[in-house]
Amino acid sequence: MSDTDPATPRESPGRDVRIRGADERSLAAVLDRPDVSTVDRSVSYECLSEGRRNADWLGVPVADLVDAVEVPPATTHLVVESRDGYRSCVAVDEALEGLLALERDGAKLDHPRFLAPGIEGPRAVKDVAALTAVALDPDEDRSEYETSGSDSTDSE
Repeated sequence: MSDTDPATPRESPGRDVRIRGADERSLAAVLDRPDVSTVDRSVSYECLSEGRRNADWLGVPVADLVDAVEVPPATTHLVVESRDGYRSCVAVDEALEGLLALERDGAKLDHPRFLAPGIEGPRAVKDVAALTAVALDPDEDRSEYETSGSDSTDSE
């Protein structure tokens, strides 16, 4: 993993992402913060349509996004929502290792994608519209926060 040159201007994808915790910010606003940088990571994940995929991704660490909106200490999960309504509820410890990807193998993505090491393919949500911090009770089923959409987890 390597930080990009901080002098290089960073652009938000064409459609912005809402980051929700105690505060709410847009991805564009988070990228303007001097303490947030994009990073390169190699991430392998299971794609529903093409099997195991390996790629080099450039994006914003989810941990930086969470810090930017002051996620409440009781947060247990992040709900990752796509523009078509698909929602995936990911344990916060897994999500914090993740990335909101803006590029794959050096090519800009048309829409940001959520990736994290070790998560199942359906949780690698593409066309991300929002990341929302939630606090689930220990006996609460995360599937109650999830929905299916048209194609938010297909290959990219």
